[in-house]
Amino acid sequence: MAFRTVLEGTSGGNGDNLGIFFSQGSGLAQVVRAGQVAADGNGVYGFLSPEVKLNDAGNVAFFSLLSGTSGGTSYDRGIFLNQAGT
Repeated sequence: MAFRTVLEGTSGGNGDNLGIFFSQGSGLAQVVRAGQVAADGNGVYGFLSPEVKLNDAGNVAFFSLLSGTSGGTSYDRGIFLNQAGT
């Protein structure tokens, strides 16, 4: 199971209060969190869509807006894949 949730009491307030998590054995694992630097280092994850997909291999796909990218508004959103175990 993978899901997006709104977190309360975060240090960044609305800047880091969204997260995507998935069930991993006996607990939860964080996939991504708003305010986190994008995996390629180009931008910061912002809005995280509530539409999260998990396949049988444990890969999690999600849509996010980005801020602070080198391409500005032409590179400020995308569909991302977190591969199982990474």
